[in-house]
Amino acid sequence: EYLYFIYIIFILNLVLAPLFISLYLKRQKIIKSLEMNEVKERSIPYLVSILFYIFTYFLLSKISFPSFYLSLFKAATITILLLFIFSLLKMKFSAHLAALGGFLGMLFLVNLYFKMDTNLLIAFTLIITGLVASARLALNAHGFKELFFGFLIGFLSQLSLIIIPL
Repeated sequence: EYLYFIYIIFILNLVLAPLFISLYLKRQKIIKSLEMNEVKERSIPYLVSILFYIFTYFLLSKISFPSFYLSLFKAATITILLLFIFSLLKMKFSAHLAALGGFLGMLFLVNLYFKMDTNLLIAFTLIITGLVASARLALNAHGFKELFFGFLIGFLSQLSLIIIPL
């Protein structure tokens, strides 16, 4: 029952709500497409995502969600916050690679803190990251720097938990 509640929170707040808001923004012609190719189109969806992440964090903290995972969630929120700030500065970085970088950073932390062997998952994630980055380049959705810095934002946000426990 507890896990179902967690899944519902995640699906509603982090998938469905941002998706429906993005569809609404497209319908209102605030964004041209769901790909949000132009950096100026990304600010509002990032801001909405940040709000839903904060709300989700609040809900999870109220149900005694484990602190390690809350910290990972905070780091993911920081990733989106950084993408938002950079979008306001007219700098476009890959959110796909930021997510994958964050996931990879999380796998490193799980390995470090829980002494779990995540090497296979790390290898698989690196392969997926390479494929996604290649696809983004092939589609001319991003340049190499946008992909690299997107990845770095996500990865370092998670790894910052080693230095600055949240």
